[in-house]
Amino acid sequence: MPKEIDWSDSYFHDYVDRGIMKWQGMYLSEHTAEMEKEQQEEEKVIPAKRKMSEQDIQQVLASAYETQSLIVIQLEMKDLDNNYFEDITGKIMGFDELGILVDGKLVLYEEIHHVALKSFHKWSEV
Repeated sequence: MPKEIDWSDSYFHDYVDRGIMKWQGMYLSEHTAEMEKEQQEEEKVIPAKRKMSEQDIQQVLASAYETQSLIVIQLEMKDLDNNYFEDITGKIMGFDELGILVDGKLVLYEEIHHVALKSFHKWSEV
C-alpha cells in the first residue's frame, strides 16, 4: 500500500510557486531579443517637431523636388497614446494638387506637420 502524503510537511507548506518566472528559461535568446526589441518599439516616444506654415512647407518641398534631395516628413497623425508616428523619409517622385508621392507613398499636403531636407553626416565626423 502506497504511503500517504503528509500535506502538513514543511516543504509543501512553505513552497511558493514562481508562476511564469519558472518558464522564462524556456525561451531562446532570439525570442527574448525579439521581445525586448518589440518592447522598446512600444515605449519609443517621437518628439513633436515645430509646426510649419503652408508656405514654409511648399518652399522646402519645391527645393527638394528641384534638387532631388531626400526629405524627412512628420505627419500630423498620432497613435492612440498621442505619440507621433515614425518620420517618412525619401525622394519626391511626383506631386499633384492633393499631395506628394514620396517613394511610392502618397502624402497629402494637409497631413504634413513638419518637413525638412535630410541632413547627412560624414562617418568620420560622427
